[in-house]
Amino acid sequence: MSLLVALWSLVACSGRTPTPSGQPPQDRPAPTAPIDFDAPPAEEGLKIELYDAEPASGPSEAIPTPPTSSLSKAQIDTLLGRVPALEGAEGDRKTFAMRPGSKPPPLPGSDVQTAFPPPEAPALGEADAAKPLEVVRFAPEGDVPMAPHVSLTFNQPMVAVTSQARAEETVPATMTPAVAGKWRWLGTRTLLFEGEAGAGRLPMATDYTVEVPTSAQSSAGKSLAAPFRFTFATPPVTLVDHLVGGEPMGLEPVVLLAFDQAVEPGAVLEHLKVTGPGVPSVHLATDTELAEAGAGADRFGEQVPAERVVALAFAEPLAKASAFGVTVAAGTPSAEGPKVTAQDQSLASRPTVRSPSCAHTAGGATSAAPARRSRCSSTTRSTRPGSMRRRSTSSPSSRGCGCRSRATACRSPAPPSGAPCTR
Repeated sequence: MSLLVALWSLVACSGRTPTPSGQPPQDRPAPTAPIDFDAPPAEEGLKIELYDAEPASGPSEAIPTPPTSSLSKAQIDTLLGRVPALEGAEGDRKTFAMRPGSKPPPLPGSDVQTAFPPPEAPALGEADAAKPLEVVRFAPEGDVPMAPHVSLTFNQPMVAVTSQARAEETVPATMTPAVAGKWRWLGTRTLLFEGEAGAGRLPMATDYTVEVPTSAQSSAGKSLAAPFRFTFATPPVTLVDHLVGGEPMGLEPVVLLAFDQAVEPGAVLEHLKVTGPGVPSVHLATDTELAEAGAGADRFGEQVPAERVVALAFAEPLAKASAFGVTVAAGTPSAEGPKVTAQDQSLASRPTVRSPSCAHTAGGATSAAPARRSRCSSTTRSTRPGSMRRRSTSSPSSRGCGCRSRATACRSPAPPSGAPCTR
């Protein structure tokens, strides 16, 4: 045994492959070179060639079907009798795999089990009959831009369900200062005050106080534990828009000021400040001056109620290419309430008044020209920062390309007949 092990070790160390007894030993195959896939195919080995086959020239021959005959029932039973019987196993028989049905759509709400018919509910107000009378809601409150009405809601019925005329006889609230209008009930718990018909709101520039005394009683006989009082205030007069009238705007414009509430023009004039170098004083515009202001003033009057507009005119014509500004000083009163403005209010820009300049050339000569239409434009900055408003109008003029105005003329003589006019 030791001799065989020594012989096997000698063969392994010599690098030769062991062979069965009685055969010469074989050398190990030398390692082959790496395969170059990009080299052209060698001539030796298995080669496969693909080419387009030509279609058959004629119809192919069908393989004939051998004759057949049906087995009789006895033959079939004999064949099946040689098959061993199937032994059933658990789970062999299964019903058809049906997918589960869709769930019914969800129903809103929840099921509440209760008696039918339900027990009789207590009458309205009985739940709060043991509580003291309270005001649970009220409006408006504090500083408001506008007060369309005043409302109070109690926690208990205050009047019986009857006609509105009889319900109006019970008004437990008072408002100071007194305002033209009437109180009315919305249901049996809410009291509403509305101003006179057509106003749409309470007067502006006013501080209001609404009070419900302890003498007020509900239908159940309950009273307030303490007087209830709240206050609110509407703002003083505010300058909201303006328009410099005149089409085109000349040296005698009409300035229209629009406010958010009714004002007295004479009182506003006393608090106006007109600034600008050499700007004359202003006065309230007359009907004639308003008519000369043009269609722009008419449209402005259609958009703003007349009691909120103040129209101003200058005592003398403005200088050419001048500018002016208008300031509504602090302390300006309102025609609706006692409050006055607390600070100055100025126009957002200073509308400019320009004098059109004309240059006429016609062989170096100048003479009168026939009437023609010229276009003039004026630009003012709106009271809204960053926005501009431009008005451009055309009117017939007998002075060449000059803009017709009561105090505006061309700086140069009119061009001769048929001569070009450049601006």
